[in-house]
Amino acid sequence: MLPGRQTEEIRWNCSTISLDSRPRYNALSYVWGNPDEKAQNDEDEKKYQIDLMHRIYGECENCLDWMGAIIVKGDSSVAAKQAAAAARNALRIIAEEPHDAELGWPGEHPVARSSSGNGLTAGAALQSMMDCEWWRRIWTVQEVCLPSKATVLWGPLEISFQTIMDAASYTVQPDEHPQHNNIFDLFQEGTAIYPKLDTSQFTIPVLSIAHATFWDQSRTDSLNRLEISRQKVHISKRQAVWHLGAPQQDILA
Repeated sequence: MLPGRQTEEIRWNCSTISLDSRPRYNALSYVWGNPDEKAQNDEDEKKYQIDLMHRIYGECENCLDWMGAIIVKGDSSVAAKQAAAAARNALRIIAEEPHDAELGWPGEHPVARSSSGNGLTAGAALQSMMDCEWWRRIWTVQEVCLPSKATVLWGPLEISFQTIMDAASYTVQPDEHPQHNNIFDLFQEGTAIYPKLDTSQFTIPVLSIAHATFWDQSRTDSLNRLEISRQKVHISKRQAVWHLGAPQQDILA
């Protein structure tokens, strides 16, 4: 994929390279292109695709996982991007990684003002990211389980999936990692008088995927479980968690 400005058409140079030659490459998220529907009805071809996808993602240097354009509460303005950047910064703080000190955490809740006057917070942006279609596509689980490195792309922003997993893991360990308690905006619900923290919309989907990396079944069996799960339900994020075989009590224990 050739470089260019955002308004330019995407151009490609395609060539055939054998994986046996051990090439260095980045893999693209499966949501960047849909498979041939006819091939999906051919069980032999599907099995070949599954095995090949496992190798493609497993041997890449980095997988680029696309969340789509940044839209927060229906807003795609600069304010939405600012709120998304604040959410990314919050995750880095929770994961105990270098972050942008100019965003002022811990401290005042950063609120990005949209042109319509709406206040878009980091918490709203994080919720919008977790609502992205990527989390509802079971097959994309392999894009972060198999590669040695995975990078989440959301609009012009990027963050390591390892950072997201660390943030989710530390969030359910408040005694050892209390940072998220300082970022009230991120998970707060209720009222100012009776606030409460609800981290489940973030931690359950992320830690379920993390849990999948430790399956001790063969890769074929694991992917078959994903396929069966995909066929069983019209997936919401909460449903996907249970069908992935990662019960909430196991994650939060």
